[in-house]
Amino acid sequence: LYDLGVGDGKVRPRAEHGYEACVNADSGPVEQGSVGAGTGASVGKARGRGHAVKGGLGSASAVMGDGTVVGALMAVNAFGEVVGDDGAVVAGPRDDENGAFLDTIEELRKGRTKKTAGENTTIGVVATNAALNKAEVNRVALMAQDGVAMAVRPAHTMSDGDVVFALATGEEADGSRRRRGRRSDVTGIGAVAAKLVAAAIVRGTKLAESTGKTPAIKDLDWVERDAA
Repeated sequence: LYDLGVGDGKVRPRAEHGYEACVNADSGPVEQGSVGAGTGASVGKARGRGHAVKGGLGSASAVMGDGTVVGALMAVNAFGEVVGDDGAVVAGPRDDENGAFLDTIEELRKGRTKKTAGENTTIGVVATNAALNKAEVNRVALMAQDGVAMAVRPAHTMSDGDVVFALATGEEADGSRRRRGRRSDVTGIGAVAAKLVAAAIVRGTKLAESTGKTPAIKDLDWVERDAA
């Protein structure tokens, strides 16, 4: 994540940290908000980091009709604003004088944005227990990437490094391997994955905590509160 301006930018994870993360992995609830990759994340940087709000780490999952499980985990550190299903801004560039979020695309149109190259990326992974080959997993990743555009406006800018990875374990709900010849619904999984990516982005932003000079939306007194 491009967040080296937060905290000590010289700190780097090493091989032993990756090993420790694997050892400590479990099937419990995923921590969200300002944890892990979401610790230094922020969004809404059209007017520079000084007008941004906190992004974070978010997760979402769903069960398909045939029992297939699809999940998404996203770290949200975007140049653009985060929007909900209705298109309303959840978090964006702050206009602290008027107590509102600025419209990033309108700021771009007027040429009033600040360059933030090397400071943004929305990155994550979608996973499913479906049996998918390499080409099918690539298709799921491609479709899931649309979830970034659903929840970040604008997405995939020259200032962002957006990417979504995908993986498939090929297991049934009971943990056994899927029977040979049984095909998974790649289109359905990809479409659901995109929605989950969007939901994870919104959730990670709503659950974030204020860090340093970057406030979380929960700490802005002019933001309407709702459930994450």
